[in-house]
Amino acid sequence: MGAALLALNARVHALDMQFSFVNSDGIGTTLGDVVTGTIYDLQDGNNFGPLKVTLDSIVPVDDFGWTPHTWTDVFPSFLTLSGGTVTSINLAAIDGSIALFLQDGGASFASNVDFDKFYSNGEGKITFTPVNTPDGGATVSLLGCALAGLGFARRRLS
Repeated sequence: MGAALLALNARVHALDMQFSFVNSDGIGTTLGDVVTGTIYDLQDGNNFGPLKVTLDSIVPVDDFGWTPHTWTDVFPSFLTLSGGTVTSINLAAIDGSIALFLQDGGASFASNVDFDKFYSNGEGKITFTPVNTPDGGATVSLLGCALAGLGFARRRLS
């Protein structure tokens, strides 16, 4: 029962983060396009995966119809979240059609698998925005309800 409560507690704290960067250095793509996507179910601390990552939009021109696109079971080299903020990231999501690389301090890009067409920030900034906010006390409420239920069950059994 305690393990189930801990699992419930961990799930409530999951945070989804939207990322975006401006295509300033791409090849075969429209410069100035904004590439956005989402990384799901992050926790404060180190996130080694598996994670779900989506490429949500490339606007105003998605030159190749790459969006929307989803990768599952992504294992980042590192991805650290502190207080709801991404503090470090080196993530690669690759399948048979599209590759996505996100890294701070280096070029981030979305590319075809031949890497001859890509959107890139040219080592520019990646912006991260929380899609949902931490539970604002819901964990305490859920945990309190669970513990109260256990106490009630114990009394009825006695």
